[in-house]
Parts: sequence; structure tokens; C-alpha cells
Amino acid sequence: MTTTGPDRNSDMTTTGMEPTVMTPDAVIPDAVIPDAVALTSDAPSPAAPDHPRPVFLWDGDCGFCADSTALLSRHLSAVPDVQPWQAVDLRRLGLTETQVSAAVQWVGTDGAVRSGADAVAAWMTVSRQPWRGLGRFISRPLPGLCAAAVYDRIRRNRNRLPSPTWSGLLSWARGLRGGGSARSCGLPATPRR
Repeated sequence: MTTTGPDRNSDMTTTGMEPTVMTPDAVIPDAVIPDAVALTSDAPSPAAPDHPRPVFLWDGDCGFCADSTALLSRHLSAVPDVQPWQAVDLRRLGLTETQVSAAVQWVGTDGAVRSGADAVAAWMTVSRQPWRGLGRFISRPLPGLCAAAVYDRIRRNRNRLPSPTWSGLLSWARGLRGGGSARSCGLPATPRR
């Protein structure tokens, strides 16, 4: 066998490059095999290739929630994939029905889950100004506690609240006078006092 160039082994020796031998206890940097961990993990991966964007989940059976999400979609960015939780595979996103029934959910591309007011703040932070600044403000500790309290109050009374639109407010006012009911989560409108 005839070679036209220098022998590969002799070339490595003459250039100072020694072949690397991997031992069983060798440490491989994470940057070399980032996908190998995801392939061997049993946990669901929210950053799967079919969801390169964050996901915002809301209760599709709630009229107030549908109208509120539509309002947010009109004013905030179109970055997240906005879906009713009934239309997605919760297990793949790492969520349970209990979690999504309790509050809106934000699943970031990194798999981080935020709920309630934190989920709305996360959506705001990926939007344009002034929403980005408001989202960052709400993400701080004290404003975050206030936002969480307001969110919880709204969540518990969503069946009595009007749609967050002018027509919803008028419909709610008619419901108070006995002329119809507000669009809600299927529960009766606000009782008369």
C-alpha cells in the first residue's frame, strides 16, 4: 500500500497533537452534549421543537377568561402560543389539570412555569412598551404580591364579573337590572342585592 502524504499517526506526533483517549470517568462538558440529557430524561420537555415559543394557557370553558385573553392578545405581543388548556397536551407541557384549572399558566421556552398574575406578567415582559415595563414592575416582590391578590380576587369572582369590554359591561349592567345575564363561566349572573 502506497501513501502519497505523511502517515496520519506520524503527522499527529510531529505537530504535537496526541490522540485523546476517553476513560469511563472522563467528564464531558455540558456544552458538548446538551440534547443528550433531554433525550434520556423521562420528564416532558416544553421546549420541544414543535413549541419553540412560550405557551399561555387559559380556561376555555370560561367566558370571562376567553374575553380577557382576547383583550390581552389585542394589546400584548403575539410571541406566546395562546391556547385554552383543554386543547393542549398538558402532560407534554409538564402541567396537571389541577394547575390549569386554578389559574392561567405560562410555560416558557426553557420549561419554566408561571401561574396567575406571574403568567400575565411574563407575557407582558415579552411585549412592547409600556407593557414590558409594567410586566417587569409586576414581577418585583411587593407589586407581585399585590398583583397576585388582585388576580386571586378576580379568579374567585369571575362568574360575577362582566366581560372586559364595553359590550360586556353593558350586558352586566342589564343583568343587574334583571334584563339579561352577563357572559360568564356558566354560573348565574350577579345576584340582586
